[in-house]
Amino acid sequence: MGLFYMGSISSSGGIVRFGAFELDGEAGELRNAGTKIRLQEQPLQILQILLEHPGKVISREELR
Repeated sequence: MGLFYMGSISSSGGIVRFGAFELDGEAGELRNAGTKIRLQEQPLQILQILLEHPGKVISREELR
């Protein structure tokens, strides 16, 4: 089974915005309406990969 995100994604200055969230990949921070959400390293990496390929199904094998 693959994972994918179907929504509006915008990027500027290393920050990716999707829905009410923004991911600062350089700082390794996920924020929801300005509030930091703590993520461990692996979930953060997976989120970054998914956001780099919007609308594409990413298999577990590809994530490894």
